[in-house]
Amino acid sequence: MEDKGRELKLGWPTALPEPQLDGATATYAEVLPDVDLKLTALSTGYTSILVVKTADAAKNPALATIRMTVSRSALDIAPTADGGFVARDGDGTPVFQSPAGRMWDSAGDAPVTGPATAGVSTQLARTASSAEAEVVGEPETTDAVPLPAAGGEPAPSEGPGSGDAAADLPLKVTGTTLEITPDPALLHGENTVFPLYIDPPTKGISLGDWTALASNGAKYWKFSGDKGVGRCSNYAGYLCSSSPYTQRMYFEYPLSSIHGKKILDATFEVYMVWSFTCSPQTYDLNRVDKGISDSTTWSTRPTGVDLMGDRWVSYGRGSLCDPSQPANWVRFSDNVAGGETNENLTPTLASYAANKTAQITFSLTAHDETDAAAWARFRNDAKLSVTYVSYPDKPTSYGVQQGTTGRACNSSTLPFATSDTTPKMLATVQSVDGSQAQLRADFEVWKADGSSRVWTANSPSGAWVADNAVRDASTSTLTAQTDYRMRVKTQAYYVTDRGDSGVLDSAWSSWCYFRVDTDSPPPPVISSADGVYQPADTDTAAGGVGTLGKFTFTPADTNPNMAGIQSDVVSYKWKLNSGPVSPPDQRAPGHGHHSVDHPQPGR
Repeated sequence: MEDKGRELKLGWPTALPEPQLDGATATYAEVLPDVDLKLTALSTGYTSILVVKTADAAKNPALATIRMTVSRSALDIAPTADGGFVARDGDGTPVFQSPAGRMWDSAGDAPVTGPATAGVSTQLARTASSAEAEVVGEPETTDAVPLPAAGGEPAPSEGPGSGDAAADLPLKVTGTTLEITPDPALLHGENTVFPLYIDPPTKGISLGDWTALASNGAKYWKFSGDKGVGRCSNYAGYLCSSSPYTQRMYFEYPLSSIHGKKILDATFEVYMVWSFTCSPQTYDLNRVDKGISDSTTWSTRPTGVDLMGDRWVSYGRGSLCDPSQPANWVRFSDNVAGGETNENLTPTLASYAANKTAQITFSLTAHDETDAAAWARFRNDAKLSVTYVSYPDKPTSYGVQQGTTGRACNSSTLPFATSDTTPKMLATVQSVDGSQAQLRADFEVWKADGSSRVWTANSPSGAWVADNAVRDASTSTLTAQTDYRMRVKTQAYYVTDRGDSGVLDSAWSSWCYFRVDTDSPPPPVISSADGVYQPADTDTAAGGVGTLGKFTFTPADTNPNMAGIQSDVVSYKWKLNSGPVSPPDQRAPGHGHHSVDHPQPGR
């Protein structure tokens, strides 16, 4: 098995013969005398079964302790409380897991005669080729049509059925070896009926979670194909099991992919393969109170805490019904408009997405678990379909326009100063994954003390733009000599194929503080580190003709005594003696000084 570069390999200790292939099953014949090894591929792993055909074969010392080699890449293997094992990565996260092994004989596989009603005879025949029990009897009428499988009992090589002697097989991991010790009392018992099946603890090594649990103790972790739900007994003369039991299915789904999404709709779908009767029966989908694992049994099963929906259906009997009822998907989705206000699958998924809940687990049951007429079979590939849209991301590169191309976003302790009473706000709108193409910026400006909001605007106001677009908006006239703060969020417009539409908001950006300051700036502070500059009111000469001098201009309003604001000086003009006034020397607003090099003409 492989998952994202992490591997787990189990090996038979000796060379294997060429397998015989039958669908998804590979049979390695005679790995020991009269012992076959069968591997069946699943979509999520595989199963392995040793078929011990005779009592003499069971005496082979190699079956006293079965050893398989184990190799793994970046995984630690440890036994679990129920006798299985779990392979974890370096962070302790389970990657592969398996329940305990099992072994069982064939005591319950002999044909038995089921109860009959007038004019009806039935017989239960369990064969390796059937998915589970097959009812071969039919009503003794001239126009009778054979019924499909009732499907109560597992196939002989799939698991123990009614009447089979069985035992669990805990494992032991030692270095690179996995050991399974079969139960000697069953392996060599006088009443053991062969073939005997030994299922090492590799069934269901996979990712994903589903199981079927029966009241007789049987469990089918990560089963392939289909299983039944309801009361497995007999109905109208047709036999499901000679030892009646109740069975339920459980399906678990990870939810990380919808965390933080806007959930619009959710549907759970499960495929009904066969039902016992043409008359519709009710099946319930419940959210349960805890998750499932390979160690979950009927006695530790989760409890239903919230009905997600119920459906009154009958599928899978085909032309035996009039009109025909072929196998079909059973869909559970909210039908609030139809008056079923108890159906809340979509709100539940929305809550789980908002709260970032790791997973959700459902049970699928017959509503009346005492009525054998409700026995029906469902496939293992149940689907949870969620329609959602992503919330947009917070804008980037936001703030108050600074000069012609910059933007400032300052803290409350040093607000950016601007002389513009209608300053321009800027932001770059963002989606989360680049998939949203209909975005806009939503700006707002408040008094710095939070006492009131003084302006808000969308940009663009009547259209939408693409991801990463730069948006701007100029405020209404703000009061001079006043401190403010601004923030911005991205808004996204969505419309679905079925006509749902709306606007989603990102979280707000952080606050950007600024001050509208229309007062003239004070003269700059001028200095010269090399001493060539002297104030005009002094007669001290410095430097000389042709001497290069460096002059530093510092905004006087950056003095801490000047209200603690950041200067909005954007340029300087200067002249020497009676020379011309220089062009503006640009400076980055907010910086402490600006330096100019110029040859000294004389003083």
